[in-house]
This record gives sequence, C-alpha cells and structure tokens, in this order.
Amino acid sequence: MTEAAPDCSPRAMRFARRLRGERDPTFAELQRHAAALRHAAEGGESLLLVLALLAARPALDRELSGARLAAIAALIGDELLDAVRDADLFAIATEVFDDALPPPPALARRGDRLLSQVATSPDLAALADIAATLVRSARVPA
Repeated sequence: MTEAAPDCSPRAMRFARRLRGERDPTFAELQRHAAALRHAAEGGESLLLVLALLAARPALDRELSGARLAAIAALIGDELLDAVRDADLFAIATEVFDDALPPPPALARRGDRLLSQVATSPDLAALADIAATLVRSARVPA
C-alpha cells in the first residue's frame, strides 16, 4: 500500500526536487520545448527528416552515392534536399553535427530523437528553427 504524498506548497515541492538532485527547467528551456512542439505540429514528418539531414550535414556534403542521395530526395523532394544542402549553418556549434548520415529509413527516427532534445540545447533549437523555415518555404508555391 502506498501512502499519499502530504499536501505541500509548490515552493516545498520545488525544494524537495532540488534535494533529490532534480532541477526545474529554465525559462529558456521551456521556450525551446514549446517551439519544438509547435514546429513538430506544423512540419510533421518532413520536419523530422530535414532536422536529421541538417544535423548530418557534414556527412551529407561528403556523400557520393547517387543512389543514396536519390533515396533521400525521394523522401523530401529535390527542392528541399537542395535547400538543406544550401542552408547556412555557420552559427551552429560543431558538436551538434553527426559524422554519419543515417540510412533514409532511419532519418525520421533520428529527427524525432533530435527534436526531443531541443529544450536542452540552444544549438539544436536553432537547427530545428532552420528546419521549420525550410519546410515552410518548400510548401509555399512559387
């Protein structure tokens, strides 16, 4: 039988969490998390694919296999793939980038994992913002 937690004030609950070594999220982390949720709702799977490709951009730039690039283009479209390859990522810290390009079927899972980490990384949040902008601009008819 479990005992119910005693009624505590929010301040007492925060203090108890800190005693257990937990910490409250910062305002910036909450903002990044909210932005990630908004991006996910707007962009869907395309956002996840583009985010994974942006994070693997160094590997994508080195990719020589035409078949692999064609498989990626089949997932996101030629225009969006070109936009990913042309995106300005100089302001993003290098430790955010992957050295390996995931196989096309694994890109969405990788993007989902990256999106779940956005709250704790300003650089991942910036990468997600870039991905969302690319997806939005690709959907706008010329």
